[in-house]
Formats: sequence, structure tokens, C-alpha cells
Amino acid sequence: MTVLTETGARGALRKDQLSFADVVAQAIGTIAPSGTPALVIPAVFAAAGNGNWLAYLFATLALLVLSFNINAFATRSASPGALYSFAGQGLGAFWGTIAGWSLVIAYLFTAGAVVEGAVNYVLVFLHAAFGGFRDYGAAIVVAAGVVALA
Repeated sequence: MTVLTETGARGALRKDQLSFADVVAQAIGTIAPSGTPALVIPAVFAAAGNGNWLAYLFATLALLVLSFNINAFATRSASPGALYSFAGQGLGAFWGTIAGWSLVIAYLFTAGAVVEGAVNYVLVFLHAAFGGFRDYGAAIVVAAGVVALA
């Protein structure tokens, strides 16, 4: 496999360049999205009841349409496959920029949701282990720790 180096020249991937922590982080990042549906679908069903199947049906159809569009662009483009580059190629630079900034905003909201989920998980554990206490200070400390760890 070849990649562009810092100088822009093509070169082979170098062996032993990732640390053990880098490999573990990449593995967790790859596994987490596939494990999420297994955990989220039962939680949504418990909260929403029998009506949630329709929401998942619409979401699945929307993702299929999006996937077909990405596949069409990927067969015609040599770009790394970022959605903003496909939007820029298909709709022009303005919409490519809008798509890029939309992705950045979506990633920020996703990061916020992940931090909140981690804080909730840790607080539930702490309440079970130590009993009741005020959550505000502990939530701030846990959130700062999760962000620092990330």
C-alpha cells in the first residue's frame, strides 16, 4: 500500500510506526460504531415503545440512499472519500465548504454526546459504590477527565 509522505512523494507505509496505545485506540474506534446499534436499539425501544421501528426504518432508508450516493462518487473520484470533497465536486466549492463545516459541527456534537454518556456511566457507578452525593462537581471533574483522556 502506498501513501503520500509529508513531502508529497509516494512511499510505502513504514513498519512499527504506531505505538501500542495507537493500535488500541484505532481498534476501539473501529469497534465502537458497530457495537452502538446493539446497545442503542434496545434502549430506544424501552423509552419509545413499539413506535420506534418506523424511525429506524426511515433512518435505514436514508442511510441506504446516502450510501448509494457515496458509492457513486467513490467510483468516479480518486479523493480520500470525505463527504465534503464529494459535495464540492458535485455541487461546487460553496456547498463543499458547507458540507465540511457541517461535518465539523456534527463531530463536535457527537463528542459532546460521548462525553455526556461517559459522565452518566461514571456517575451511576459512583452512586452505586458510594451512595448519594451532589452530582455537579463530580460531573465536571469526570467530564474534564474524559476530555483530557481523549
